[in-house]
Amino acid sequence: MLELLSGLINNLFFVMIPILLYYLFKANRYETLFEQNKVLITVLLSISIILCMLFPFATDAEGEFIIDLRQIPIIIGALYGGYGVGGALLAVFAAMRLSIGGEGVYTSMVNVVMLVAFLPLLRARFFQWSHTKRIIVVSLIAFFSVVANVFGGTLLFGDPIIELAEPYITAALAQFIGTAVVALLIEQMIKNQKMQRSVIQNKKLEVVSHLAASIAHEIRNPLQSIKGFTQLLQQERPTPAKQQEYLSIVEEEIKAAERILNNYLMYAKPGTTTTTPIYLEDVVDHVVQLLEPYAKQHHTQISFSPTHKAQQIEADPHHLSQCLINIGKNGIEAIEGSGTLTLSTEPNGHYARLRIQDDGIGMTKEEVAHLGEPYFTLKKNGTGLGLMAVFTLLQNMKGRVTIHSEKGSGTEFIIDLPLAKRPSASE
Repeated sequence: MLELLSGLINNLFFVMIPILLYYLFKANRYETLFEQNKVLITVLLSISIILCMLFPFATDAEGEFIIDLRQIPIIIGALYGGYGVGGALLAVFAAMRLSIGGEGVYTSMVNVVMLVAFLPLLRARFFQWSHTKRIIVVSLIAFFSVVANVFGGTLLFGDPIIELAEPYITAALAQFIGTAVVALLIEQMIKNQKMQRSVIQNKKLEVVSHLAASIAHEIRNPLQSIKGFTQLLQQERPTPAKQQEYLSIVEEEIKAAERILNNYLMYAKPGTTTTTPIYLEDVVDHVVQLLEPYAKQHHTQISFSPTHKAQQIEADPHHLSQCLINIGKNGIEAIEGSGTLTLSTEPNGHYARLRIQDDGIGMTKEEVAHLGEPYFTLKKNGTGLGLMAVFTLLQNMKGRVTIHSEKGSGTEFIIDLPLAKRPSASE
């Protein structure tokens, strides 16, 4: 009995390992096992057949009746993979069986040919059944395949059915159990694949939903302004000067809507950024001048401490300014009451480092981890669009961003931008 269990476990190992390897390295992207890479799965199942036939096990104490689980990979391959996989496995089995020789060659050959001929015909209906029903059906097929082998040998070749009844029943039960275990493994793999696809699809739909809501929220304000001034132009019959004023406002609102859409397109499909050698301190100084009026409105001071030597970097000045303005405005808005937004530059190896630190309310580690995700924001009426664009633009400029924050202690953005390449002596 111990030898029987040991042989059964060994053969099960031979059958299951190739399937597990296939699933781990090739099949995790597909919903149905064996739909792609049929050549690979055929090779792996062929290895299973060969190993099972090379290492059979006895069903009786005397060791007179030797069996193996060669039919399991053949049944699995023909039923899940179709005629192509089944036919190739039949050829491998036939070559091995003829080379081994011995009694029962033709009986087993006829049995396997029948399996490969008829099992693929069940595939269309088979995959419509539930996972549990498929496990039961494939296990019963394996069981009755052994039973059919007994009667086939008796009818065709006069094998003594009474004498072989007990070992054949043991063989049928062993194949039934082995097939059930393998089928359970495969069906669980298919369940996992479907679940993964469902989770990924739901995440995509969630992102699309958030982006749609964010776009609607951002676009609504300029559209309402455009609609309002258009109605004024139609109803009030304004003077030419007033008309020109209204049209200028409408034009500005249209440009605002275009900028919003461009930012979303930049996030969805980042384009190439044209970089040029510029001085980081010049860009930061320009951004500080732009932010000062906004900072005064929020009772915030801006402090800028440049490095003792100007650092030339490779960047897009317009995009870099946009990034720094977005980060700076967020820092100013995060400060409750009065406070300071501090900017400083320093060298950092092959990079120029810019630090932007505020005295704001700060964030938790979980909140920092979600920065830049679609529709994640800590502002009451925010959308997360600003930082989403910041991360995309800095990535296009081969920049690096590190964020340190603590609740109640402010936030620091550390931005590293690559230094401009120095011209060689020959240039």
